[in-house]
Amino acid sequence: MPSIPVAHVSFLDLNLLAPLQALLEERHVSRAAARVGLSQSAMSRVLERLRDVLGDPLLIRGGGCYTLTLRGERLLIELADLMPRIQATLGSTTFDPATSHQRFRIATTDYGSNVILPDIVRRIQTVAPHVGIDAVSWDDRSLSRVEGGQVDFAIIGLYATSELHSARLAADDFACIIDRNHPFRGERMDLKAYLSYPHVGIDVKSGLQPWIDDPLKKRGEQRVFAYRTPFNAAAVAALLGTSMICTMARRFAEILARVVDARIVHPPNIFSEFQYGLFWHARSMHDMGHAWLRDEIIRVSTAKAPAS
Repeated sequence: MPSIPVAHVSFLDLNLLAPLQALLEERHVSRAAARVGLSQSAMSRVLERLRDVLGDPLLIRGGGCYTLTLRGERLLIELADLMPRIQATLGSTTFDPATSHQRFRIATTDYGSNVILPDIVRRIQTVAPHVGIDAVSWDDRSLSRVEGGQVDFAIIGLYATSELHSARLAADDFACIIDRNHPFRGERMDLKAYLSYPHVGIDVKSGLQPWIDDPLKKRGEQRVFAYRTPFNAAAVAALLGTSMICTMARRFAEILARVVDARIVHPPNIFSEFQYGLFWHARSMHDMGHAWLRDEIIRVSTAKAPAS
């Protein structure tokens, strides 16, 4: 498929390209409007203008949602390549954090949102008060969105395999969080005690936590789950007043234990530490704004992280 040369978009107001990309990626007028800072009514007018200029509906409503036309699908693929080229060609070669109004999208997990991002956001507010950060939920498509340019960065476990560039941010290990009046009174559970109580599972993948359940499976053991949830805070809320155990990242457990009547104990000594990292695409390597935020994320996170 031939690519669209930058010169060929002269018939289209360049200011419409970002809304066009947002509409095609989000397939939702309200979400696209929020992404580019327009009202819903303004984005609806933009969509009508784009349909008129491009001679194609682009988005077709059906089954309660929008789907892309074939032209819309082709444009979405082309824009993933075209937009970085336009930004690199027309964008400033300097970046001033104190005055920039640039927004960045970061795909991350429950852990990343609660443990890693808060320190970064506080730092950004101090040195770049007009810069915005939008955290978006991690899912199986997040790395491909970084590759496609829909997301600027991903903050996830370094177990992920990808051709993206990456940098280590922090290491963490695991802890058990239990009710303050849990019948277990020691500081570390052996495997027998650990498996004797019902568990609250954090649904990371197919109802399990691979870093926890895979080592158990290798020993021919498995936990009995009384409750599963994808949310760490919900898991802790559910175990209060029960004999259930939740195993989660230690830094997250310490945050949650401070706000509820819960106690942290050491799990069996069979679970390895894990590494969290920052992922980004080569196309943004030399963009001044991306490079600045990337350096801030790495600096703040590595300074905050406990020694591994």
